[in-house]
Amino acid sequence: MRFFDTVAGRPLVASIDRSAFLHNLRYAESLSPMSETLVVLKANAYGHGAVALAKCVGNRRLAVACASEAKTLIDAGVRNPIMVLEGPFDESCVTLSESSQITWVIHSRWQLNLLSKSTKNHSIWLKLDTGMHRLGLSSAELAMAIRDVETAENISIVGLFSHFASADEKNVGSVVKQINQLDRLSEQFGLSDLPISLANSGALMHYADAHRHLSRPGIMLYGGLPNNSDLDRVPQLKAVMNLDSAIIALREIGIGESVGYGASWTAQRKSIIATIAIGYGDGYPRHAPNGTPVLIKQKLMPLVGRVSMDMITVDVTDLGDARVGDVARLWGKGLSADQIAKHAGTISYELFTQLTMRVPRQYK
Repeated sequence: MRFFDTVAGRPLVASIDRSAFLHNLRYAESLSPMSETLVVLKANAYGHGAVALAKCVGNRRLAVACASEAKTLIDAGVRNPIMVLEGPFDESCVTLSESSQITWVIHSRWQLNLLSKSTKNHSIWLKLDTGMHRLGLSSAELAMAIRDVETAENISIVGLFSHFASADEKNVGSVVKQINQLDRLSEQFGLSDLPISLANSGALMHYADAHRHLSRPGIMLYGGLPNNSDLDRVPQLKAVMNLDSAIIALREIGIGESVGYGASWTAQRKSIIATIAIGYGDGYPRHAPNGTPVLIKQKLMPLVGRVSMDMITVDVTDLGDARVGDVARLWGKGLSADQIAKHAGTISYELFTQLTMRVPRQYK
């Protein structure tokens, strides 16, 4: 059966496997069985659909980047507790948390000032800058933030939070330094009894001392790796997204003929070129080079020529029996997004989150 016969409209779909997502979640939990696991659904669940995945994780706590992402979940009927990792930005954010189970991760004192003006009580996690130098309170700011909380009668600190710069790699000294810095700060300021959240996907895999009370796996929940140099080292993870298109045209070209914009690939033999319905307008990486694999009939065929807005071209000469309508898998089971990312000089995080809304999502 041709792919045309199984999908409506343009033959391109991202199939999201909720059972694979839950498998990866349980695997993440098994790595740190003494920790609670925070389900990270920011950026629309890394492009997979936050509402659909939030509704399949039971009563686990969820994490999003900002209040608007939390509102999307709440408006869809999700009632799980939600942690907002960038904290509130204005009064409208604070108002949202007055009527919902939202916990703020606070990185700056001005956010405490926002919360102090509310008539409701707010539970917060304080984010400490232990070396990432992106967001978080310094040692001096932490001292002032604690005084701010003591002055504000409606704010209570319920945990400490920090983020690693290099936990996607093994045996990095800066990770140990960041762990030690958080421990020093918590002791220095009398906060050592509070829960701690440190471990992202990389730390879950590589740094047992970072697991602590609340782990927060992200990319691994979706079957991606924190570092694509770890390809094939984590067979326990399953692809959650299968991104499939189809061959929409076939043509034979002769030796010396070129394919695509800029004539960046020229045939060295008589070749059969398949045109496939996906391009950078759908989120496929524009800079994917010649040779990037596409899975057709369980065989890896090389991309040739530049990626255009709506189409790519693939050399299927060695396939032998390619037909219009044959399924072409861009990433998923049998061809991981990390493999494509490695070819394209990027990471699977970017591939997933840049998949545009022109690509329909189907859930099973």
